[in-house]
This record gives sequence, structure tokens and C-alpha cells, in this order.
Amino acid sequence: MHKYVAIVCVGVCYLVGFAAPSCAETESDLLNVVIDADRANEKELGAVAVQLRWTILPDESAKKLPDKVVSEFGNGGRIEFEIAKERSSRTLPLLLDVGFFECIRRDAKGELAELSRLEKGRWTEFQPASNRLVLLSPHQLAHVGPTDPRQLATDRQGQYLTDVLTSEKVAKAERFDDEAFGPNSIRVRLRNGSIFEFASNSRFLPVHRRTINNQGDQIDDLRISYQPSGRGKSLLLKSATTNHTPRAAKPSELDILFRGKHVLSVDEFELLTSDELEQRKFVLPTGLLNRDLSRERD
Repeated sequence: MHKYVAIVCVGVCYLVGFAAPSCAETESDLLNVVIDADRANEKELGAVAVQLRWTILPDESAKKLPDKVVSEFGNGGRIEFEIAKERSSRTLPLLLDVGFFECIRRDAKGELAELSRLEKGRWTEFQPASNRLVLLSPHQLAHVGPTDPRQLATDRQGQYLTDVLTSEKVAKAERFDDEAFGPNSIRVRLRNGSIFEFASNSRFLPVHRRTINNQGDQIDDLRISYQPSGRGKSLLLKSATTNHTPRAAKPSELDILFRGKHVLSVDEFELLTSDELEQRKFVLPTGLLNRDLSRERD
């Protein structure tokens, strides 16, 4: 997904982390720095088992919603969201590797309720209650927010920074100095109003994202912090806090659903070998009813 095409002076800036750029940089050069940093960190981190804690502090307006909201994404697919009307917290066990993500959700009895997996560019959803396996391409997950701790600055599940920071979407990219983020950090502004900040003292990983609407109002704010993984110099999510405040005159049910504060944090994780990862992957049962939507158009 990422190509290593940064010119020499950009490579020096990336390796040193906070050294002053040694030559003039274009916006394309700066995009290469943060995209290459994202890919390099994921590759060095490698296989890891993570306990991701998701805490929701809903806005008061969520109490006016029904208990569930259904979103349709084409080809007859439907995603059902449960509305959190009070403070709630749950832990999602994840398996991660380069290009791989697996999340298993269990019910109150400890039984498998749902499996979500991204592998080889395809998204798999399995719900034992229906005995059905649904295959999707990542772009069909437009209404599913990211829970991959490596890609929380993106728009949706299964997306990478390269999908977000394409040249036609970028309005401006620049260096800036910040006491918290370090000198020569990078700020990228998109044409849709999103602003990303990548900290030089966090390997140029994303640490702040906010979105400004056409009226100049900030409608969401995401702040990310990292912790050493213990594998090389790679970093792993420590916590990510999102404040979502849609300002639409008539916000949709999904807008209200995500309004409020969401906190994703990693308190426990275990580094794995490739063999250990393979042994821990959930083995899907045979005889499932398969529905492959990944090759269909929306």
C-alpha cells in the first residue's frame, strides 16, 4: 500500500526524528515522511495480541435515540449499532500483524458473538447466530469507525493513511515546531477540513486530528498517545480520545450515536512470533453460508 520514494533529505529528517530539514521539501515529500513512518512502525511492531479497552461517555442527546440504529451500506448489507446511553466500557481482544487484524467479541456468557477479520485486503464478518460468513472489501465499511490501534487517525475500519492522505485530498502540508510534539513535526490539511499533526518525537505517527466544517466550527477532535512496544523502536497505542460534536442543523442518528467522548486505550499487550499468531487465529467452522460482497459494486 505504501511506496518508499522519499528523497534523501527527507530520509535524513525521518531517521534523525527532529533534525532540521537539510533541503527544500515539497508537500509530496512531507506526505512520504508520514506515510513511510506509518508503514515502518507497523512492520517493526509485527505480530501482537492486544486488549483494547473502549470507553464511551455519550452525549445527553443519545438518550433520545432508540436502543439500536441500523445502517445500510449497499448490496443489501446492514450494520446494526447498539446505542450507549450511559457511560460504558468493554474490552476487545485483538490480534495484529502487518496487513492483518482480528477482533473477537463475546457475549455475557463468554460465547463467541462476532468475529471481524481483515486479511489479504478483504474484511470477514462471522456471526454464529446466523451461521453466515460475509466477505467485504474495506471500502464497504464506510460507517464503521476504526478500532485498529495502529490506524485510529483514519476514517473507517480497514483504512490506511495512504487512503486518507492522497495528493488530490491534501490542501497543504508543512513543518511546524511544538513543545509537546517536538521540532519539525508535520501538519497536513485536507480539502475536507480535516487537519492531521504528526509528532517528530513519536516517530512521525499521528498524534492529533481535528475537523473544521465550512462555518469554521470544530466538529471532532482526536488526540493519540503512544507507548514503547518493546520490539525495536516501534510504538503501540497508549490511548486515543475522540470528542465528536456534529453541528448539523438536523444531525443523523449516526451523528448522534458517535456524539460525545470515546476513549480507546491499550493497557495489556503481548508480542508474538508469526507461529504464535497463527496458532491464536480463530478457526472458522466448516459448512458456513458464505456471502461474498467484496467483488460487487456498491
